[in-house]
Amino acid sequence: MRNESSQHSNLSSKKKLRLLMRSITRSYRRLNGNDVGSVEFADVVPQSMSDQITMMSELVDAVEEDTSLHSVEKETTMSFSKVDDRVSVYSEEAGLMRRLLRHPHFEVESLRGTDGQQIAPNDFEEESITGVKGSLPITALVLQTSLRATSQHSAVVPEGVLRL
Repeated sequence: MRNESSQHSNLSSKKKLRLLMRSITRSYRRLNGNDVGSVEFADVVPQSMSDQITMMSELVDAVEEDTSLHSVEKETTMSFSKVDDRVSVYSEEAGLMRRLLRHPHFEVESLRGTDGQQIAPNDFEEESITGVKGSLPITALVLQTSLRATSQHSAVVPEGVLRL
C-alpha cells in the first residue's frame, strides 16, 4: 500500500486541481442520490480536509479577469425556471468567481480558460480561469428588503458563507 501523503506530493498542482474537481462533483452527486459508478481516482483523491482546502485555494488563485474583454463585456448571470431546484450562475468577474468557487454549495459545471474555451472542471490545465459556470441550490438565493453596504458585485456572495 502506497503512502498517501507522498503520493499526493508527487502530483502537479494542475493534476491536483483536476482531481479535486472530480472529487467534489462525485461527492455532490452521491449526496444527491446520483450514482456515478466506480471511482477510478479513489487512490489519489485527497482524503484529508487540508488537502482539499489547499487544492481549492489553488483553483481560486487561478482566477483572473480576461484582459481582452472590456468591463461592459464581463457579465454575471443567474437564472432558474419555476421547476428548478438550483439556480444557474455564470460569471466573468474575478471577485465573484473566487467567492462562488469558495461557496460550500456551489457546483462547478465548466470553467472558461484564457482563450475563451469552455473547459470541463476535471480537464482544467490552463494557467488561469476567466469564467465560471455552475449552480447553487435555489435555497441559497435570497432577495433582501435591506440594501447591502457596498455595490461591489462580489458582495452578492457574503464572506460569512465561504470556505477556505
